[in-house]
Amino acid sequence: MGNSLCMKVRKEYGEKARALLSAQGILDCQRKIKPEGMWILIPLLRPVDANISGKLGCLGDAEVIEAELPPAQSRSKTLESILRGSVPDGLVELLPKSYDAIGDIIVLESLDPQLAPYKSDVGRSLLEINPGAKTVLLKSGKVDGKFRVPSHELLAGEDKRATVHQEHGIRLKVDVSKAYFSPRLGSERRRVAGQVADGETIVDLFAGIGPFSLMIAKRSKARVYSIDLNPEAISLLKENISMNKLRGEVIPILGDAAEAAERLGRVADRVIMNLPGSSLDFLGSAAKVLKAEGGMIHLYVFSRGDAIREASAQFMDASVNLFRRREIRIARLVKQVAPRDWQVALDIWAMPA
Repeated sequence: MGNSLCMKVRKEYGEKARALLSAQGILDCQRKIKPEGMWILIPLLRPVDANISGKLGCLGDAEVIEAELPPAQSRSKTLESILRGSVPDGLVELLPKSYDAIGDIIVLESLDPQLAPYKSDVGRSLLEINPGAKTVLLKSGKVDGKFRVPSHELLAGEDKRATVHQEHGIRLKVDVSKAYFSPRLGSERRRVAGQVADGETIVDLFAGIGPFSLMIAKRSKARVYSIDLNPEAISLLKENISMNKLRGEVIPILGDAAEAAERLGRVADRVIMNLPGSSLDFLGSAAKVLKAEGGMIHLYVFSRGDAIREASAQFMDASVNLFRRREIRIARLVKQVAPRDWQVALDIWAMPA
């Protein structure tokens, strides 16, 4: 293996350099990034031209050199490649394309009924693809009922439901049999937490085990009232508070969101409403906790078709008599939940009536 082109940059600039080089289309993903003392070597596809060089001035004393970098490991193992020959050819295309990794537990949302005779094979194959995983579960019921907790079937590995999940600097004890949690909102939680300033008061109306609340309190000196109706979720939230070193304060509240909002009164600079199936029904509670001068609402709803337009219309219709002023500042698709259905995030500035 001979020398090849790479950028030598100090470690503190490593992630910024990788992102910039990737955005410019010159990051070589076929070779590994290599640490070298206080530096890292980032592989390049081609020399850095003058146009790109001007955009890299924020990387300190970075330089382009030649060095020997090992090839990136091939991620050749897939469910299809492992199970081809064990599963009939006509069913291979039905194998799941995605799954959730929660700590060392893998959770499949669904499995085609035709694959039922092969579900143990699917589970074992997922453990092979993910060497850090210990358990593979299949959701066997809808997320419904009072506490939104699905049931799960063990496909492979240890028969357990509890784990510790790490997400953008916080640790979360999760028990999928006791409280709902989705790792797919990790980037969304970080986005919202990044908007919070020191000194803010936040009301998290449907906090669950606390991923939004903890992410905010980890990053800012904020006070977060974290409400949930599920006693198991609040118990896990309390454990999670003790597991993390927080800059802010998280105050768990067990109870109904509407009743808790009534008791809290106008304390909130910001309200988080992550209960997409029912959040519109609680806009009145958001109006009761927002400060009189107004504040932000982070609202999550399910929508279909032209999802952002539909979600925005749903909010405007449901909130017409609740706020003196309201403005949707950001509307974005968070995740797809069915072929034409989406979870949509709306960042709304509103002043209560």
